[in-house]
Amino acid sequence: MIRPQLVRHYASARRAKHCTVQLLRDHANVGQKGEIVQVLASAMRNYLHRDNGAAYVLAGEAPRIPVVEAKKQLLSRERAAAEAKKVVVVKAPEAKGPQTPKPALSLEALSQLIAGRKNTNTAKLAANITSTTPELISYESLESIPANFLFRATTDSSGALETVVDKTAISKRIFGMTEVDVPAGLMTLSYVSPAGRSYAVEAVDFIGTYKVTISVPGEAQKIHRSLLVKSVNFKNQFELGLDRPQTVAAEAKEEEAK
Repeated sequence: MIRPQLVRHYASARRAKHCTVQLLRDHANVGQKGEIVQVLASAMRNYLHRDNGAAYVLAGEAPRIPVVEAKKQLLSRERAAAEAKKVVVVKAPEAKGPQTPKPALSLEALSQLIAGRKNTNTAKLAANITSTTPELISYESLESIPANFLFRATTDSSGALETVVDKTAISKRIFGMTEVDVPAGLMTLSYVSPAGRSYAVEAVDFIGTYKVTISVPGEAQKIHRSLLVKSVNFKNQFELGLDRPQTVAAEAKEEEAK
């Protein structure tokens, strides 16, 4: 017995996934009435074609209604037209006439110019240091000054200094020990007699003990240090208890007043 052979026939081509249609009504997220768009074939069959919402665009047939251009294409064309209308204007370089060279400075004039600039810069630097130095001093930096520091000077046999030591010299001595620059204007001096009495002085002119008081900008508290002045050429003069003649006279007046 011969069995008949069963033959299965397959479609030679699959359905296209997309198709071209014209929208007969406005559809959100698709387009507006009259536009020709590409959509999924399933969307056309199940959604757009219903209730005459869209029509297929077939080759050789005119669209059913007037074609409306898509907004995106219209905007792009309008932008292209606007760009084409723009005119770029390039300015031609201005013609410059012949320039007269400046005369060269003489050697003497050049030297004077350099010297003038150096003097100006030096004056500015000095003014800046004068105005800012008091502000840079702090109470903490002044605390690094030793409680007692020594100054040696040449004296005569009575104990008087041959060269008076002023506040500027004391400031330099402090800077050499601690690298703290104390302006002389912030400093006051007092001579302490062997009897323990203090007398204000403007400079150091005799061996002995002096009290140095430094005012700190912006601080009520002051720094107090002791300056010991000894002789270079008379080594034991300091231990002899010599007293300044001015102080001796002042103490004698005080005793008389009592």
